[in-house]
Amino acid sequence: MGDKQFIVSEELTFVDFSIFELLDHMNFCSKGKTMKQHQNLEDYFHRMEQLPGFKEFWADDKKCPKENFKPWNAVLNNH
Repeated sequence: MGDKQFIVSEELTFVDFSIFELLDHMNFCSKGKTMKQHQNLEDYFHRMEQLPGFKEFWADDKKCPKENFKPWNAVLNNH
């Protein structure tokens, strides 16, 4: 990423939304350590959170379920 605002370039692409969701999941699984150990990822995540339009979507838990509601957090084998 270097000093770019977004993953691929200075322009927002669909890749940024995929990476954002992956970072959210990694941060959830690591109990916050991912962001604490990598300041550039935390800065990127917060930049993405503030994007006009996306900010409102991300803040609305009815439209955008987070953490335990993601399909990869589903319970497997009753564990």
